[in-house]
Amino acid sequence: MPLAARADWIRSAFPSAVVLEGHNPPPRGVWDEKTMQAHEDFIKNAVSAHTITHVYSGESYGDRLAAALDAEHVIMEKIRGELPLSASLLRKNPELCQQFVQERVYADLGKYGDVRKLN
Repeated sequence: MPLAARADWIRSAFPSAVVLEGHNPPPRGVWDEKTMQAHEDFIKNAVSAHTITHVYSGESYGDRLAAALDAEHVIMEKIRGELPLSASLLRKNPELCQQFVQERVYADLGKYGDVRKLN
């Protein structure tokens, strides 16, 4: 999914939010200590001019990233209930995906082939 599309989702949902696009991040692969540290450093540099108070995620990396930014980690499952929600789960289940994402996001996910379309 292109970064610009993801950033536009946030801009349209939260018009007053400051949206920072992290271009040219370090390579991903195996999430070992070195890779995680490189990504934390990349993010810390990208947001250095801003005060970050919260990190929203549904994944375990959020705890570590929030700590690195001296912010609070808000786990998305707690916002939406106790469903173990993940991007992988949404991509594989279009019916579920439609329940949790905006129409624009769902359309883009189908457009870019990131989610199986409903019949």
